[in-house]
Amino acid sequence: MSTRGRGRPPVTTHEAVEETALALFEERGVENTTVVDIAEACEMSKTSFFRYFASKNEILWRPFDEHVERIREGLADQPEDRPVTAAIDDALRAALTSEVDIAGVWLRRLRFQSAPDQQAVAAEHWARWTQLMARFIRVRSEPAEDDLLPETVAGAVTGTFTAFVRILVVRHQISPDEVLARYDEKVSPIIRELQPFVERIER
Repeated sequence: MSTRGRGRPPVTTHEAVEETALALFEERGVENTTVVDIAEACEMSKTSFFRYFASKNEILWRPFDEHVERIREGLADQPEDRPVTAAIDDALRAALTSEVDIAGVWLRRLRFQSAPDQQAVAAEHWARWTQLMARFIRVRSEPAEDDLLPETVAGAVTGTFTAFVRILVVRHQISPDEVLARYDEKVSPIIRELQPFVERIER
């Protein structure tokens, strides 16, 4: 059964398909919503849905992938003499700042990460996030090949950020307006305190 009101025209934009899908996810759960359900709610065929998105997971994770790309660009712009963890913190905050206008949509998706059928997908995406951090640390610190600290620090950064997402965003459901302030309070100090570990990396 369609979730749209009678008399509305069929959904014909990426944004409208996303909104329809998110409404279904909130109503039924991700696991209990199929591509066919989304297509029917949009009054389009399953084939037409795939012209917009490769899967229902893409609807959930596209903003995350765009977020990772913003971080990548932010890291690339960091001055060479900037301390590594300060550079990471600056890039993360800049990415969040640029996303404040769409934070409501972004945060809605984050709250679905605990869905049973999203666990493997979430692990894959966060692994790429961690790899990005580790590569940046390795490029800046030029460690020995067998040094474990770049990946260790990258894992700590990821753990801190995912804790922020899991505890404050998902569990306590902070508003978009609170995101930056709570990041500054909870995440930034921890990331910057990892700098001594970076300085211990053997070159």
